[in-house]
Amino acid sequence: MAVFTPQFSLSPWILALFPPILTIRGGIGGIFSGNLSTMLHLGLVKPQLRENTDAYWGLVKSVLVITVIDTLILGSFSFVINLVNGSALLDQWFLFICVPTVACMLAVLTSIPLTSFIAIETFNRGLDPDIIVYPILASVNDILVTCFFVGVIFFVLWEGVYYSVLVLFFFLILASIGYLASLMLSEKFFQQALREGTFVVIISSLFGSING
Repeated sequence: MAVFTPQFSLSPWILALFPPILTIRGGIGGIFSGNLSTMLHLGLVKPQLRENTDAYWGLVKSVLVITVIDTLILGSFSFVINLVNGSALLDQWFLFICVPTVACMLAVLTSIPLTSFIAIETFNRGLDPDIIVYPILASVNDILVTCFFVGVIFFVLWEGVYYSVLVLFFFLILASIGYLASLMLSEKFFQQALREGTFVVIISSLFGSING
C-alpha cells in the first residue's frame, strides 16, 4: 500500500487493520451466501430480486447488524494488540473502530445485491448456489473490500473536510444500524443469526488480527 502514498509507510496501523478486515468480510460474506442458498432450496426466499420474502430481508438486516457489531469489536481488539506492540498510538483508537466499520459496511452493501443476483440466477438455471456462489464471490468481495478500505484510508490521510465526512458517515451507520437492531430484537431469526454469526466471525477475525 505504500505505493499509493508515502504517508502509508508512516502509518503502520493501516497495514495492521487490513488482514482482519479481509477476514471479517469473508466471514460475513459466507454467512450471507450460505444462508441465502439454503433458504432458496427451502423456498423461504423467492428466486427473484424484487418483492422478496420477509425471510430474505430479515437475513439482509441481520448481516448488516452483524457487520457493525463485529467491526466494532474487531477494531477495539486490533487497537489493543497494536497499542501493546507499538504499532498504534493511544489517540488513534477512533481510527481503529471507524475505518473497519465504514469499509466493511460499504463492501457488504455492495456485496449483498451482487451475491443475491448470482445466487438467484444460479438457482433459476438449475445449478446449486451452495457450490457456485461463495467460490465466485470470495475473490470479488476481497477486491471490493480492498478498494473501499483504500478509499477510506485516503479520507483519513487527506484530513480536513474528507475526514469530517468519514466521521459523519460512521455515526450515521451506527445510528441506522442501532435503530434497525431495535426493531428486530424480538424476531427469532434475527436472534439466532446474531448469536451464531457474531460469534463465528469474531473468533475468525481475532485470529486474523493476531496473524496479521
